[in-house]
Amino acid sequence: MGTKVAPTYATLVLGFLEEKLFVTLEETFGQHFGNYIRMSWRRYLDDCFIIWDRGEDQLAKFFNILNSMSPTLKFTMESDRSRLSFLDVMIIKNGDRVTTDVFYKITDTKQYLMFDSCHPRHTRNNIPYNLARRLCTIISDAEILDTRLKELQVLLLQRHYPRKLILNGITKALSLDRKELLTVKTQNMKNVIPYVSTHNPQNPEIYNVIRNNLPILEEDPDMKKILDNSQVIKSKRQSPNLKKILTRAFFSSQTQEVPTVKRCNKPRCGTCPYIAEGSDFHFKNGSKFTIKTSMSCTSSNLIYVIICAGCGENYIGQTGDTLRHRMTVHRQQIREPKYQCTLVSEHIRNCAVNKNPNFTIIPFYKFKCETTEQERETKEKLFIHKYKPVLNAGHA
Repeated sequence: MGTKVAPTYATLVLGFLEEKLFVTLEETFGQHFGNYIRMSWRRYLDDCFIIWDRGEDQLAKFFNILNSMSPTLKFTMESDRSRLSFLDVMIIKNGDRVTTDVFYKITDTKQYLMFDSCHPRHTRNNIPYNLARRLCTIISDAEILDTRLKELQVLLLQRHYPRKLILNGITKALSLDRKELLTVKTQNMKNVIPYVSTHNPQNPEIYNVIRNNLPILEEDPDMKKILDNSQVIKSKRQSPNLKKILTRAFFSSQTQEVPTVKRCNKPRCGTCPYIAEGSDFHFKNGSKFTIKTSMSCTSSNLIYVIICAGCGENYIGQTGDTLRHRMTVHRQQIREPKYQCTLVSEHIRNCAVNKNPNFTIIPFYKFKCETTEQERETKEKLFIHKYKPVLNAGHA
């Protein structure tokens, strides 16, 4: 189950094989046996389960028929007379009774989220309750449940969860009726409008402000129709952690495209004539920089270099906006003397008088995640210090 579409494939293929199996069993063993299998057969994706009350010879025949349904797919079988696991449930036979316990794979390390992790508080606060609720749903025996809840308490204490929070979560889970927990809930088909924001403890939460001011949007008849049939929910995306910042997936391939800078080639783009396309750039001081990420006029959150068409001197700048919008400002500063507030605009206007275009630009470094202006300026200063462009302040 490695890809996102794998569960859908498994459901479609196994559903087809099931119908084929039921028909084959009815033709081979009769209607009664076919109906028994149809009623007893349970499956989740590609994991199947059945309680068998017939002989081992018939079980072997059934398994052989099952494996004859497809020339390419083969099933494996695990059977036991006293206990057997299915998904995260251990089914135990005690005489004429069946009890259930939670099942953990050998590889399960039970490394639950640390309480001091950078996650929304409501997420961390609900973990003890949700884990205890899962145990109350799965485990049918009160004595086993008590043991598993004590184990859960120890595990959560090791992950720095407050004892009071753990006990409150367990108490809340125990107060629920197990019959209600086992009842399949009907899904609410109401449309959902998610408000998604990146979690940061230092940022103020504005979801309540949005929710409280929805009546303003509902004053518009069209918006009211949308909001009346929808539910606005709050959702958080994880902020970049050390793993995301310091590592990235890299798969080498002969067909892998070389990162390059290209024009967007949109008819009304005023930046395309100024873009210098390529996969690397040589600064005036002789240093070479290889482009690591493909970029164009529409790229944003980057560091760029301007090359004077008259003398070839360089200017390094940064922008969080799109390169196209930033270049509009530069062109205006060069074109109109009253806006020439920087050395680079004054220099290009005087140096590249008869050149068209009078400068070229190449974005050479793009940030991998969202950045602040201070972070971009810090990176910009590093490049200025390394490549020493004459047209930047401090190097003129």
